[in-house]
Amino acid sequence: MAEQIFPGFDYPKEQRHSQIIRRRFDAAPGVHVFVGYSGSTFSAVIGPEGWFLVDTGSSLEGAKMAAAEIAALTDKPLAAIVMTHSHPDHRGGGAFFLEGKAADFPVWGRSNFGAEMAGFKGLEKIAAKRGGRQFGAGIPDSKYTPNFMVPRFGHGETPGVPFQPSRFMEGAGLNLEIAGVRVELYAAAGETQDHLAVWLPDARVLFTGDNMSRSFPNIYPVRGAGFRDLAAWASTVRRLAEFPARAVVFGHNEPAC
Repeated sequence: MAEQIFPGFDYPKEQRHSQIIRRRFDAAPGVHVFVGYSGSTFSAVIGPEGWFLVDTGSSLEGAKMAAAEIAALTDKPLAAIVMTHSHPDHRGGGAFFLEGKAADFPVWGRSNFGAEMAGFKGLEKIAAKRGGRQFGAGIPDSKYTPNFMVPRFGHGETPGVPFQPSRFMEGAGLNLEIAGVRVELYAAAGETQDHLAVWLPDARVLFTGDNMSRSFPNIYPVRGAGFRDLAAWASTVRRLAEFPARAVVFGHNEPAC
């Protein structure tokens, strides 16, 4: 079982968090997870009427590569984007996918999307500087230690401008149909208060965003930020564990299939 939840690794266990890979995982028929295409994981869900994204990654280059793979899988159009939360490393690639789209193109998020940054009003430059230090901005590629949580690809990534949702989930949850696929959204406060979980009941795939990870809960970021509500987070993790999932897709690292 331990090996099954680390699919795709062909190097020793002790090296798993020091290697960079780029691989697409097929978590279920029509559910494609892109790992290593950016500093965060994102997914494409293909339905009978089109396809939609769950998060967009952070990299314009990674988004372009993923889009080419998706185009080989379907000729149908992008129907929507669903954001698990507002952290920029999950939004930067969206600029590529949204290029040429109308301002009201369906992009879903929670009604409190961006709540975390509200506490930094007036401190945006400081927050950006500290965030850059956390993720190694300014370290030459030759001196940057590869790692699986925050990979870096030749001369870094080119992040797009983070975008905002055009549709908002109010309350505890919402049932949708996107591109002919049943989608359930649930409020899931944890790493951020604006987190939501995405459940595909037919495929039985759960997208947790950053509330669950393979290695550790991100209780407090080293860049400095407001303390996270651990009680709410623990409650969310218990709730997520109740879903009868065949595959769980995290905001970072490979999915558990």
